Amino acid sequence: IEYIVETSRDLRTWYDTSSDEGAALFGTPEDLGGGMERVVFKSKKTRTDGGKTRQYIRVRLKSR
Repeated sequence: IEYIVETSRDLRTWYDTSSDEGAALFGTPEDLGGGMERVVFKSKKTRTDGGKTRQYIRVRLKSR
């Protein structure tokens, strides 16, 4: 499974991690055991950048 982390300001246009508007990996993935891991992403922009007041994040899954 591939996890695709995306951010949006309007729930219409979504940006992935390759975009300046997207999110970035924060820290390193942590193995939790049992086949699970914790991965933290953080937005590259603050919630109020450019006079905006909202920010959304979603995770899409894609089978390889």
